Amino acid sequence: TTLLHQLVALDRELFEFVHRHRLESWPVSRYADMLGLPQRKFNDLFKEKYGVLPKRWLLSQRLDHARSLLETSTKKVIDVALESGFGNAAHFSDCFRRHYRMSPTEVRHEVRTVVPVLELLH
Repeated sequence: TTLLHQLVALDRELFEFVHRHRLESWPVSRYADMLGLPQRKFNDLFKEKYGVLPKRWLLSQRLDHARSLLETSTKKVIDVALESGFGNAAHFSDCFRRHYRMSPTEVRHEVRTVVPVLELLH
């Protein structure tokens, strides 16, 4: 039972730590190091529990956060990129375009044109 409690505590600690720091521009190896785990073990534990590798999960979390900022703020794309855990705007834009099939600017433009049209309909 003690081992089970330790495993459950480690599991909760792992996810809470990664979630709390998901917008840091850290590589996966930094998360593993901070938790005192070899990267391979960290990847295995994360994938076993959440069904996806941490690198993919982090990218998805960061892109979702960025999209939300683009849709709700007037921050510059570079500021959105940095706040969302990307080291530079070019890498951010490439990842964003691959994930959403639209550029960050196109998403921002779409929101600004769709919302006024919807307001006119009401």
